[in-house]
Amino acid sequence: MERTSNDMNTKLFDYLDGTMSADERKEFEHILSASPALQKQVDEQRLLESSLRILKLEEPSPAFAQNVMSKINQSSQGSSLSIRNGIFLLVGVMVVSLIATLLVQAGVFDATGSLSAPTNMGGLSEYIKQPLPSISIPINGKLIVNGIILLNLAIGFIILDRAVLRPYFERRMRHS
Repeated sequence: MERTSNDMNTKLFDYLDGTMSADERKEFEHILSASPALQKQVDEQRLLESSLRILKLEEPSPAFAQNVMSKINQSSQGSSLSIRNGIFLLVGVMVVSLIATLLVQAGVFDATGSLSAPTNMGGLSEYIKQPLPSISIPINGKLIVNGIILLNLAIGFIILDRAVLRPYFERRMRHS
């Protein structure tokens, strides 16, 4: 009678758990005595089960959940910045944005420059026989500074929301 490995695994676990009938147990023990590989598998499974019985699982302390929840509440009660520091930071971002805007309007960054790759490679010219192509990348200073101003304004709005408005409205809701 040929058995699949899945069927044999089920029988093996039923044998080890003691859930087989007496006839099934006798039949399995007959198969077991004829198969050294199956005997080895039974021994390994018994060793594994005995090791797991000895092993003591670590459990968190009874106050673990309470400690975690209190830390979550503490971190959600306010941002790391006080409202006063948030306002100072916001004013600083706005001043930098204003100065940069005034400089852009005054035309300080109107000139277009360029980055050029060096064509003279110094000591490498003996190894590189072909001349390198000249590469020139135009740079618009006004465009770059406008991008920096927009980034500053976005940061300013994030600071306004996180460090000033949110704590203000949370405090207002708690008092009402």
